[in-house]
Order: sequence, then structure tokens, then C-alpha cells
Amino acid sequence: VLPTLGVTAECVTARAEEAVVTRRESYDFATSRAVARLNILLELTAPYVKVGGAVLAMKGTAAKEELAECKNAMEKLGLKLGIEVHGPNCGTGKACARLVDGVGAFPTVGVNYDTANVVYWGKDNPDTDIKFCPGKINYCHLKDKIGMDTSWNFPAIGAGELHLLDL
Repeated sequence: VLPTLGVTAECVTARAEEAVVTRRESYDFATSRAVARLNILLELTAPYVKVGGAVLAMKGTAAKEELAECKNAMEKLGLKLGIEVHGPNCGTGKACARLVDGVGAFPTVGVNYDTANVVYWGKDNPDTDIKFCPGKINYCHLKDKIGMDTSWNFPAIGAGELHLLDL
């Protein structure tokens, strides 16, 4: 599937600390889910990201606390961090924007806005929810959805029911 989309991918089975030796600053983005606290996660992922790239992290209930712990390191490393609209605690752009505001004036921390997750997790409509995030969106994950419910139905962009062009 990936080659038909023009995406080149490689599956690497290795410890992050070992694989970075040959892959340092090779990627535009690093992403993870349920790996470790943010300070540890940044140690593992940041070396892979090119200058100007970003670490996209899905974090849970301790996200605000973890961000505060990493603020200085992120600033020194010049990292951008996108807090993904995902899960019961950050299921809308509004909830993620509150989290970003809670970190304080820190321009490299923003929302990774996921249109379909707003519906799936937040039970909200991205057409109205996105308005709660002015100036806070670092990245946007455009994803379509069939059904304004919690069914796992994410078709190709344009094949679902979200009004992505209106965003």
C-alpha cells in the first residue's frame, strides 16, 4: 500500500538507542504512543529528527506535568511538539488547547489536530471544535470519518462525512 501512496518506509527491529547510530537526524517526524514519560521519550526520539522537524507524542493524563518537566530541554534542542487530539483526556482541539495553554507561553508546543479523532474520541464536530485552537495548531492530521459516532470507520480523505474543505 505505501508505495502506491508514494511513501517509502522501512521496518527496523532494534533498540532506539542502538538504531540511532546510523539514522541520526534522518527524519522529519518522530512519533510514538505509550512508550515512556515525555522526558525519556524525547531522549529516545529527538536524535532521529532533522533540524526543523517535530516529535509527535500521544500522551495521557500526566501530559501537562510531563511537558513542564521537558520545557527547557525542548527549547535548547529546538524541538516542536504536537499534542495529538486523541484519547479520552485530549479528545478535542478545545481540550488540547487548554493543555497547551497550561504549559504557558511556549511557542514550540502546539496541537496536532486530528479531524476524525475529534469525532471518535471527543464526540464533537471538527467544524466547530477547531475554532477553539486559533494559533495553537502546529500540525493537522486530516482524517475522514463515516458516522458521527465511536465506530472505527476512517476511509480515505473525501470518502467520509467530514467537511474537510470547510476547515
